[in-house]
Amino acid sequence: MQKVSFVEFRKHLSEYVGQARFADGRIAVTHHGKVVGGFVSAKALRFLEDLEMQEDCTAYDLALERHKKNGFKTISHEELMKKLDLDV
Repeated sequence: MQKVSFVEFRKHLSEYVGQARFADGRIAVTHHGKVVGGFVSAKALRFLEDLEMQEDCTAYDLALERHKKNGFKTISHEELMKKLDLDV
């Protein structure tokens, strides 16, 4: 992965867009030497979105299993606020 400063990235934006678009490149953008963002191809972005969706689905499935184990018990908003000792 290539690292470039924000100033350099901005100065040569079209070049980096081409790298991401045609070479599936990944560019880490730095500010004062620390990575603050990145620029990736559309293919890589779709992959990251799919990965995030998989993680969300896994978290949902785990939460649903916990909920099933507890007999689908729910409490009202008011009960939760009282339990947390918060004013309604």
